[in-house]
Amino acid sequence: GVVAFSSGNFGQALAAAATSLKIPCCIVSPHDAPAIKLERIEKFGANLVLSTAKEGENREVIASALAREISETKGMTLLHPFEDANVIHGQGTCGMELLEQSYDLLDNNYPDVIIVPCGGGGLTAGINLAVEHEQAGSQVYTVEPKGFDDHAQSFVAKKRLSLADIYSTTIPKDRSVFCDALMAGAPGEITWNINGPRLAGALESLGDDSAARAMKVAFDHFRLVLEPSGALGLAAVLDKQLDLTDKTVVVVASGGNTDLETFSKLMGSIGM
Repeated sequence: GVVAFSSGNFGQALAAAATSLKIPCCIVSPHDAPAIKLERIEKFGANLVLSTAKEGENREVIASALAREISETKGMTLLHPFEDANVIHGQGTCGMELLEQSYDLLDNNYPDVIIVPCGGGGLTAGINLAVEHEQAGSQVYTVEPKGFDDHAQSFVAKKRLSLADIYSTTIPKDRSVFCDALMAGAPGEITWNINGPRLAGALESLGDDSAARAMKVAFDHFRLVLEPSGALGLAAVLDKQLDLTDKTVVVVASGGNTDLETFSKLMGSIGM
């Protein structure tokens, strides 16, 4: 069987794939992950195990440790959501598709900028490799939840830094609460080796209110239901965190796993 840790998105996909292949699957998720994600993991046929992080501990790090323990004690194969070349290659299909579609829409040109919501960096790594493979020349930027800016800090420092390194004594003010899919404790070692030399830049979101505004724009104008994490790329554009004058831009909307209660709460918390 297989085991993985996930706050929801990777776990759902793995559960569905394992069930279709009749392979036993265990998913470790933080106990405070959105209920809709946990319900879907179980619905897709996985054994769901919840981990609990103490005050000051990173929820993803604790879930990862429990998944490794289950792997060792039960002899299950541990599949990592971003520290795995095969997973990165799979996520890179998103990059290939967006480049192919953009090339057709932009009269045989590639986008100038691609903005990717980022946690551990797997999706970003896949897209970076796709851009390089196609010689597209697009600039790739990450955007992370406020207070979970390990990629942004690593980019400035030109070395891989964890949140524990960055916030060893204090917890950042107004840290994101709703962007649960992107709360990895550090860039992956494999993913950072790919992303570090290839990123054009790394951004920190302005906050959950910004994500909520982007969710509303996505729904009002495109009829897209995005979760807060999946809306961070659009939020960065709306907040003008980059000068995108006369540039063609692709925003990756990386998830729509939100329930009606959370979606309604966030929509009701903002004004346009």
